[in-house]
Amino acid sequence: MKKNPDNLCTSKSQKGFTLLEVLVALVILSVGLLGMASLTASVIRTNSFSDDLTAATALGQDKLEELINTSFTSLASGNDTVSADGSAGTKYSRTWTITTVGTRADIVIAVGWTDDSGNAKSVSTSTVRTDF
Repeated sequence: MKKNPDNLCTSKSQKGFTLLEVLVALVILSVGLLGMASLTASVIRTNSFSDDLTAATALGQDKLEELINTSFTSLASGNDTVSADGSAGTKYSRTWTITTVGTRADIVIAVGWTDDSGNAKSVSTSTVRTDF
């Protein structure tokens, strides 16, 4: 290997990256990071929906338990609005419908809410109760 007066290597076996290789690597890295950012946003939306669905299901189950423990003759349809911690609020609206035929009562509870994107969502649960 010959050296020129400036101490620079003139051999074709130089080690290191060219500018083009660095730019290609940066493009690949950028595409990967953008994909991860999109995935992160999707995970955040899914977690938010999961939290709302869990809270709505729990609120419906709470009302169902309350109606099961109510005397059969006192069962009546109704609705209310509650928050996730069970206090009065506007996040979730609950509607319960009681259909009584003889000694059988069909209880249907629907809990609705509006998600962060403004879409209406709901979950419902039902049971049958008899008067013995």
